[in-house]
Amino acid sequence: MTRVEVEEDLHPGEVRRVYLTFGQPDIVGPLLQPGTSIYYGAVRPVGRGEIVELYFSDEERRGDGLSVDDRIAAWDERSRIAIENMRKSLDALLEQRIGLTEGVREVLHWANDVRRLEGALLTPFRAVDSETNRFPAGEVRKHWHEDRLVALDAERRVLEEHYEPWIMTTAKRLRKTLGPSDA
Repeated sequence: MTRVEVEEDLHPGEVRRVYLTFGQPDIVGPLLQPGTSIYYGAVRPVGRGEIVELYFSDEERRGDGLSVDDRIAAWDERSRIAIENMRKSLDALLEQRIGLTEGVREVLHWANDVRRLEGALLTPFRAVDSETNRFPAGEVRKHWHEDRLVALDAERRVLEEHYEPWIMTTAKRLRKTLGPSDA
């Protein structure tokens, strides 16, 4: 979705600010350059105008100095870093250096910054995360009472044993899709 704010003092047909609030601004953003004609409206198009200024965020509107190309390069770098970290998380999961619940959470954490990743490969991770989200994993465990952790760990192990074949198969496919490490 693209939200367009129209300022009152502009000439008819001028759209001052376009906030890119849809899922993949890095793909659509380059198409929405100043001078581009767009249709705007809350639910359905109510007007047509030409973009005068284009902003990706309030920080940019205040003047962070980044061009569209600079912003896209930053997204590309963030995606590259996320892919490398996702590879490390998948390797740790597949080599059983981290538990299934923690591994699933790490993979999903990095997936947020990976562009152009097939969603079907993440579906099993999201499903298992949904089933195991009540279990403490990682650093937060040190804040839980030991007796409660014992009970929750027993429940978690049953779920992890059930989902392990599905996650490991998907993790291998996802790891193969991400290719070899950059380093």
